[in-house]
Amino acid sequence: MTTVAPRPLKVLLVEDSEEDVMVIRLALNERIDDHELVVIGNGDAAIAYLQAEPPHSGRPLPDLVLLDLNLPGTDGHGVLQAIKSNKTLHATPVVIMTTSGSEGDINAAYALNANAYVQKPIHVDEFMSAVRSVKAFWVAHVRFPEREDL
Repeated sequence: MTTVAPRPLKVLLVEDSEEDVMVIRLALNERIDDHELVVIGNGDAAIAYLQAEPPHSGRPLPDLVLLDLNLPGTDGHGVLQAIKSNKTLHATPVVIMTTSGSEGDINAAYALNANAYVQKPIHVDEFMSAVRSVKAFWVAHVRFPEREDL
């Protein structure tokens, strides 16, 4: 029986805080290189990337999107709506990772079909633990469909 090694998980991180990007990158890179991370710092650029607009033509679709809500340009809710309303992207899992604990933000995210909502902890060690948990679930337990990129 031949086993095929799983391909690296393609993760799109949409986050404008350089400090948060650093923490997320550190937490994701702690153990094994089982993912490919693309970081985009604003909502408009994220939508352009996801829709393969120039200069992103031919880029791979992400398997998972980690999305902040508070972004320059189109906010995270707008990015989420763009993902979930696109027939090619709608099945892409989106995990909201934001400082907001507002019931309005949580309800709006789930109404737009977010797959999970994680409030970023204030302390770095707790934040890294939250990112590790997200990674452990999506890398170790979730199966993704094969699909062709745009």
